[in-house]
Amino acid sequence: MHSAEGRKRLLAAGIPVVETWDLTPTPIDMLVGFSHVEVGRAVAGFLQARGRRPARGGAGDDERAKRRLDAFQAAARTAGLREVQVVVVPAPTTLKSGRGALAE
Repeated sequence: MHSAEGRKRLLAAGIPVVETWDLTPTPIDMLVGFSHVEVGRAVAGFLQARGRRPARGGAGDDERAKRRLDAFQAAARTAGLREVQVVVVPAPTTLKSGRGALAE
């Protein structure tokens, strides 16, 4: 997720650029990431295969976390799992804010 200006500057810099934590069809140079949608689906499948019925969870309020949560919710509905009640944690998320969301 780059602004047009940021992408232009990175391309013009003439240095290796490694993008992480996401996938894009148009990487600037090198890419090490994963699909947030597939992670959300996989977690729902993991819980469904173990007979879990999720009731609560926590998620960040950034765009990537939203993609994971939306995919999780869709896969959970398809698998017959209940909707997860989500406590949204403001970005940037931390272990402490995640623990607080789970405690809530």
